[in-house]
Amino acid sequence: MIYDHSHWQLVVATLVIFEAFDMLRPAITTLLTKMSQDNQGLLNGINMSLTSVGNIIGPLISGALLDMNYQYPYWVVIVFLVAAFIITFGMNKIIVRD
Repeated sequence: MIYDHSHWQLVVATLVIFEAFDMLRPAITTLLTKMSQDNQGLLNGINMSLTSVGNIIGPLISGALLDMNYQYPYWVVIVFLVAAFIITFGMNKIIVRD
C-alpha cells in the first residue's frame, strides 16, 4: 500500500489485506485452541480481549502516526507483522520439539 498511487490500487490492496486478516483470525483461534487442551476458555478469552484492545488502540496510534506522515502507519504494521512471523516460527520449533 505504500507504493500505490491510484485509487484502484488502494482499493485492491485494502481488499487483499482485509481478506487475509479475515481468513487468518479464525486460523489463529483454532491454533490456540489446539495448543491448550486444558485452558481453552481462558486462552480464547484472552485472545478476544486482546483483539478488542487492539481494535481500540490500533486506530488511535495509526491516526497519530498518520498526522506525522501518511506512510508511518504502514511501516509500523510491517514491523509488527515481521515480529509476529518470527515469533510464530520460533513457537513452531518449540512446539515441534516437545
